[in-house]
Amino acid sequence: MISTTVLAIASAMIQAKDPVVEARLMRQPDIHGSTIVFLYAGDLWASSIEPGSVAKKIASSVGVYSDPAFSPVARPHISPDGKWVAFSGNYDGVPNIYVVPIEGGEPRRLTYNQIAQQVFDWTPDGRVAYLTTEGMPQFVRQQHMKIVDVNGGIPQDTPVKEVAAGSFMGSSDKIVYTRGNSFNFNWRRYRGGTQGRISFYDMAKNEYSELPAKREQSHFPMPIGDSIYYISDRGDGILNLYKNAKGRDTKLTQSKDGDIKWPASDGKTIVFERDGLMYHFDPATKVEKRLSIQVPSEHLGARPAQKNLVPYLSGLAISPSGARVAIDARGEVFSVPSKSGETRNMTQSSGVREKEVAWSPDGKWITYMSDKDGENHLYSQPQAGGEEKQLTKNLPFVLKGSLCLRGAGSRSTTCSRIGAQPVSLTPRTLKCGRQSGKSILPPAPAGFFQR
Repeated sequence: MISTTVLAIASAMIQAKDPVVEARLMRQPDIHGSTIVFLYAGDLWASSIEPGSVAKKIASSVGVYSDPAFSPVARPHISPDGKWVAFSGNYDGVPNIYVVPIEGGEPRRLTYNQIAQQVFDWTPDGRVAYLTTEGMPQFVRQQHMKIVDVNGGIPQDTPVKEVAAGSFMGSSDKIVYTRGNSFNFNWRRYRGGTQGRISFYDMAKNEYSELPAKREQSHFPMPIGDSIYYISDRGDGILNLYKNAKGRDTKLTQSKDGDIKWPASDGKTIVFERDGLMYHFDPATKVEKRLSIQVPSEHLGARPAQKNLVPYLSGLAISPSGARVAIDARGEVFSVPSKSGETRNMTQSSGVREKEVAWSPDGKWITYMSDKDGENHLYSQPQAGGEEKQLTKNLPFVLKGSLCLRGAGSRSTTCSRIGAQPVSLTPRTLKCGRQSGKSILPPAPAGFFQR
């Protein structure tokens, strides 16, 4: 029986990291001139759009939720004078509205409610507009807009009763917005009640209108000059940036491999995220450029440490002699003694996942699947340690499932599962149901495949 103590000794060591890295998964950006703010690793950061800029943390743990099923939505917005950042912070159990100086400092709470709230935008006169379902128990999914002073106080209600995202249009009475939050659901060709449509509302005159829409999803409208910029999946099903000027729509970006998400504007230029990276778009020049932002980090989660692997155990196989057990845990393959002896980390491959361990019938080899080249393939290694051998390449199907092996003289059928179909392996041919595909296989270790 493998003890917790033995498994605790089998630790996955992580190599030292650079103190500053070019970040990925920077989210929910906003811009003011050459300054941007964004959410990264649950914290709020500020940086310049200049190449190689080093970001500065201005607020911590703004996106840490008690329920991990919900992704953090801080929705930071920079004030019109560029001095403050408003965001939804979850410091006290429920997201409320906070402001923090753009240079960083202690966040100041503006709202006090037990219902989650999200920042909508700053009004042109420097107040914070936010969204909440407070006071609407019969419409718990329908947010309405309120406005609060930057110094706090009693929030002011507005006549906007169904709103998800948008911007003010040069006046505290006029907004351009979307009523539904279907941008959270990744829907395509949807035409139901929460379809993404671009709406206009004049609160002073109580006048409402929309841009014409068909079967597309359009989100995050932003006024720049006399035009409205927004993202839409019209045409090819990919969310790209569009411009509506005098009723005419023009496509501005040509992304084919990823949606634009969380675009924001200061009324002059636009920032957005796509494929885990951040981009800047200048409507005057129509130039889109990727932002190269450096984020300093303590890398506390990447420090070398001993880990108890019992909670992370995902597969095991007992050797033919019963003397050792091969396990896969935390993406590594280990050979562990059943009673006494050394624990061996067979793979030591940070950033790669190995799984589905199995022993050869003679007990000399351990085989496993690895995704080190981007797809799952079979690898083998002497159980005492040694050179790793790749057994499959260029498979015409995706390798999944469990692996079992047979001896050289065995008449029994032994297989690997590819999806839900059994697959017979030989050194030169892989057969999957009625289909067969050739694979480049090195000479298999003795006892692995029938010759």
